[in-house]
Amino acid sequence: MLRAAARAQRLRPDAAGRIVPFLQSRATPDGGFAGRGDSSDLYYTVFGLQSLAALGKASPSSTIDPDPADPAATEPAATEPAAAEPATTEPAATEPATTEPAATEPAAGAAGYARPTVVRYLRAFADGASLDLVHLACLARCWALLETGEPAPDVRAAILKRLETFRSPDGGYHSACGADRGTVYAAFLALGAYQDFDVPLPDPDGLVRSVRSLHIDGGGYANTPGMPEGSSPATAAAIVLLSELRETVEPGAARWLAAQRRGDGGWAPMPAAPVADLLSTATALHALAVAGASLDEARGPSRQFVESLWSDEGGFRGHWLDDHLDCEYTFYGLLALGHLAD
Repeated sequence: MLRAAARAQRLRPDAAGRIVPFLQSRATPDGGFAGRGDSSDLYYTVFGLQSLAALGKASPSSTIDPDPADPAATEPAATEPAAAEPATTEPAATEPATTEPAATEPAAGAAGYARPTVVRYLRAFADGASLDLVHLACLARCWALLETGEPAPDVRAAILKRLETFRSPDGGYHSACGADRGTVYAAFLALGAYQDFDVPLPDPDGLVRSVRSLHIDGGGYANTPGMPEGSSPATAAAIVLLSELRETVEPGAARWLAAQRRGDGGWAPMPAAPVADLLSTATALHALAVAGASLDEARGPSRQFVESLWSDEGGFRGHWLDDHLDCEYTFYGLLALGHLAD
């Protein structure tokens, strides 16, 4: 996803110059990023760091791994618009102090504060004992983005142990402890957390069975059991998750997802939803690309839809009825544009 979002600058070379100041404005003094209020939130911190990373202004300190399928993958990172600064494998904050302002990691520096501030923010959550599933997965993702080597192995183990408390009897995961059956969204988050900590997922077969049980007639996936119709984000997540686990994806899933594109170029979360939104659009484009589907028919109208949600203030809003800009939708804007640049 980071590699795809980074390609947004090929389509819009002005992306970094417009978006980075907005992301800086959402950085909070405690080291996180604000959500839709003024307080920091781990959820939005993930998207703030990911957006800066995609723009070449954030952790990880090394450059984003090249995409083997990308014809430009062998080009030096410096040829990318936002990669002019040399990459370093050591946190800049460890360099000797000088008379200049305190050295910062590119991620933290772009956000307006030193890397240690971000680290302190994450350390405050310890092993995530007080966090729900979503924020627990976000904690793992933030640590992975910073590439500090933290948290310590015992803390990582404790975070993953808590994650398993959200496991459902059908082999999946649910945001509520004790649920009988899992959801696609929770499964996607759990798999990501294990990948972020580079730990094998326990019982992947059980997870696959849980996700496949949410496949519905017509080709899509519902996020929760009992839903009469599929959901674009759930179907996208299922396609990506099954692909990550090297499982066969039902051929009809990608066809169903492609068919959900509206006339304005966007995807809505459900067939009956009144308007398309940026989350559904970006995740649909990402999943279709993962599935190897052609995006040619979507390229023009979807770009117009995505760019219509880009504010002069630098951030993206979620849909045409939403006046609020945030880090989450800004990352989804980059992700969508990156896939449309291919």
